[in-house]
Amino acid sequence: MLLLSASGWFVYKAFGPFPSGAEPRLYRVTQLVRAADDGFARTENSPVLIRLSRGEKELSWSVTVYDQSGKPNRIPGTVSAMMIPNWAYVADLNRDRQADYIVEMFSGGNGIPASDVVFIVSSGKAFEATTFRSYAPSEDDYVDLLQDGRFQYIQPMFVFSYAKGRDGKAHNYWVYNIYSLDGSSFSLQNDMSPGFPKWVMYAGRTNHKATEQLTEEQKREAWHSREQCVMWKPDDPCAVAFR
Repeated sequence: MLLLSASGWFVYKAFGPFPSGAEPRLYRVTQLVRAADDGFARTENSPVLIRLSRGEKELSWSVTVYDQSGKPNRIPGTVSAMMIPNWAYVADLNRDRQADYIVEMFSGGNGIPASDVVFIVSSGKAFEATTFRSYAPSEDDYVDLLQDGRFQYIQPMFVFSYAKGRDGKAHNYWVYNIYSLDGSSFSLQNDMSPGFPKWVMYAGRTNHKATEQLTEEQKREAWHSREQCVMWKPDDPCAVAFR
C-alpha cells in the first residue's frame, strides 16, 4: 500500500530549488517493487533484496540486506520511526560496483507530512545506514550536480517562520540543502550549486526563487526548529521515536 501524498509531490515540483528546464542531471536509480513483509525486490517474482522490520511493540524500523544467495546482513540499530516503508530504490551510489539502497519512509497524513529517507550504502562487506528527514521526497532529490558520476542528495525540508518578512507577514518556506556522498558517508556541500542553502517561499502557484523575505538571522532562528532531526545514524533518538 503506497501512502505518498500526491499533493505533497505536486507542491515539491511547484516549489523546488530549480526552475523548469534548469534541473540538474538525475542520478540513475531503479525503483524496486514491494514484496511480502515490508520487503523490496527488483520484480514481483525475484528474490527480496532489502527488508524493513520492527517488533510488534516497537516504534522504529531496522534494515536487513540480502546478498545474491539470500544470506541476510542485518544493519545494527534502528533507522526510522515513521509509519511505513513507502518506496525503495537500488543504485550504485558510491561507485564501488555494489548495490546500495534508498528507502523512503512515510509518516502518514495529508498535505505535506514528514518522511524519512534512509540510505543503505555498501562499505566493504558491510553496509552503513544514514537517515535524513524529508518532506515530499522523490527521485528528483537524487542528483549528479557536476555531471561527473558522483551522487548528491538534495534534502527538501518544510519550515515555518514566525518572524515577519519584508512584507510584514509570516510565511512557510521550502528549504533545500545539498549533501554529497563520499564512500559511505554524507557531508553537507552547499557550495556545489549557487544559492544553497536555498529558501523558497511557499506562496503562489509556483515559485523557485530564493526568498528575500528573511534576513540571515531570521533564517537561522526558523531553522532551529528543524535542526534537531536533519540527519542521523542508527539508534539516534530521532530513529527511535518520531520528533
